[in-house]
Amino acid sequence: GDLVDVHDRLGDLLREAGAWIDCIFHCPHEPGTCACRKPGTLLLERARKQLGLSTLAGSVMIGDSLTDVLAGRAVGARTILLRHGEARPLEADEVADSLHAAVRRMLDRASRAPTSTFFMRGQAPNQPPPAGPQRGRSGPPGGFSCARS
Repeated sequence: GDLVDVHDRLGDLLREAGAWIDCIFHCPHEPGTCACRKPGTLLLERARKQLGLSTLAGSVMIGDSLTDVLAGRAVGARTILLRHGEARPLEADEVADSLHAAVRRMLDRASRAPTSTFFMRGQAPNQPPPAGPQRGRSGPPGGFSCARS
């Protein structure tokens, strides 16, 4: 469907830039009808389990709405609110002008932290991800390996 096509294109663009996504989750439900739709945390908890993490405290939730910030805070993640032209109430830990700026800030911070190692689980540092989507595969890196429900 259309959402799969968008995810595939996103994966292609990221691979061209030397990056990848470990998994994508989405909520197909109407607002207020489930626990996975933000600010609910069910999808974030599924991602934590799928990636073998014990906590999301070392994670960053980047989003453009208050529900993104609330979901991130509920799981203990650092939050970055994307500003789109007008000022918003500052509920987030940080505000960035774009996704690119938010990611650049995270990478710069990680490179300055002497105890941080910045690579994906199961991935050796400086090793590129495998080429092409790898649907249905469990575990990172590369492709869209998580169930979409």
